[in-house]
Amino acid sequence: MTNLYFEELQIGIRSAAGPYSLSKEEIIRFAKQYDPIPRHIDEELAALSVFGGLTASGSHTFAIYILLSGQLQPHFQVLMGLGWEELKLTNPVRPGDALDLEMTVLELRPYLTGESFATGTCCAIKSARRCWNAFPRFSLRGGRTRMLLLGNVRCWHL
Repeated sequence: MTNLYFEELQIGIRSAAGPYSLSKEEIIRFAKQYDPIPRHIDEELAALSVFGGLTASGSHTFAIYILLSGQLQPHFQVLMGLGWEELKLTNPVRPGDALDLEMTVLELRPYLTGESFATGTCCAIKSARRCWNAFPRFSLRGGRTRMLLLGNVRCWHL
């Protein structure tokens, strides 16, 4: 696993992870525990919904993003997540979909007393449908001792 620190980043560096495939059983199991809405747990009721079938919960999709972000290659040395300014669920995720994550460094800039970088991030379904855009903020490690902050994140386009 290649680990990149702030000083090693350049604009345009891309990092990717995935695919992560979702099964019907996983979608239902997650939804029963965390988001028990009929369109996530009952195929017949889901067929009558605006989505016309079973869909993964947005919370489930976001959990997969968190999982994939830890698998990005090369790996950015993130210390902690500080929050998300925006998260847009642009398309439903369905059983059998495979999700991929890509992050691209778009800018390098100072932030308060440290340094930061902004990356474009998007989770995409194998069929090239974007399933969400996110604008997270992270604390990033610089060198081996300094704490640095990650700035706004923009989505890459499929």
